[in-house]
Amino acid sequence: MNLVLLMFPLLLMLVIAAVADVRNRRIPNWLTALVAVTGVAAAIVWHHPMATGWQAVAGLIVGLLINLPLFALRLRGGGDVKLFAGVGAWLGPANVVAVFVVATIVAMLVAIAQAIVTRRVGQVARNTASMAVGIVHGDARVDPAQASDADGYAARHIPYAVPILIAVATLIAMS
Repeated sequence: MNLVLLMFPLLLMLVIAAVADVRNRRIPNWLTALVAVTGVAAAIVWHHPMATGWQAVAGLIVGLLINLPLFALRLRGGGDVKLFAGVGAWLGPANVVAVFVVATIVAMLVAIAQAIVTRRVGQVARNTASMAVGIVHGDARVDPAQASDADGYAARHIPYAVPILIAVATLIAMS
């Protein structure tokens, strides 16, 4: 059976998550839970080629663990972390790491484009430098109040469900 058809439920849930994330900057808990549960169920029932039952559980754990440090640094929201864990359940541990890398690159490119369009490249560079210094000193969290510039422009988080969707679609298309 065609991989796109097997992965269609995941792609559909990711489109719903991306729309919700863009509109509300939130991904509903019911949706992240549905992605995780259906990922494990699909691996067990359908025996799809992306992950076996154990690989689905391992992918869920890896998807969660690689995002927790970013959540602790306030670079990812809780919904993003839970959604990524669910994606791991569908894809397995190796593929979820590949999706993580691609999604992170996509998010970085979106952030750069957003900074250019809003003419905030200097502020983004200062925030990035501040975070780098914070990492060296053991505290890389960004306080949104300190991430504002003189005009009161606050740093906006990228709706991360969109880069996740792009990365998963890319992986499926290349498989």
